[in-house]
Amino acid sequence: MPVLINQLPINLASGSQAFGPLAITQNIVTAVVRLARATTLTPTLWADPTTTISLELDASLDGGASFQQICALTSAGGIFSLAGVEAPETFLTCSVPRAPDRQIRGRITVTNGPLATLLTVDTSAN
Repeated sequence: MPVLINQLPINLASGSQAFGPLAITQNIVTAVVRLARATTLTPTLWADPTTTISLELDASLDGGASFQQICALTSAGGIFSLAGVEAPETFLTCSVPRAPDRQIRGRITVTNGPLATLLTVDTSAN
């Protein structure tokens, strides 16, 4: 899976931040946005359970003239575990529609910030 952004440290205050648009090649079919979260080993990353994020990803099939939302996620911070196993990341996986002149863009909205985390963006192709 090609990595576009690998563990980029981000520190965002409360509010919304846009990123992109980015042109993507024809063979990209999936985009995965991952945010590191608090664990017992990384207690300072997105540590506050009252800090929430909303993440949205949009795609343009016409070179950026218009965009449509292709996926979204809302999540709270703090340590999250399932069956005693801590989750080191929250992630959003999106299928990217095919078109000859595609772009993607996104928005992250932070409530009760700041949000301190690591951002990774992967893609998969076929």
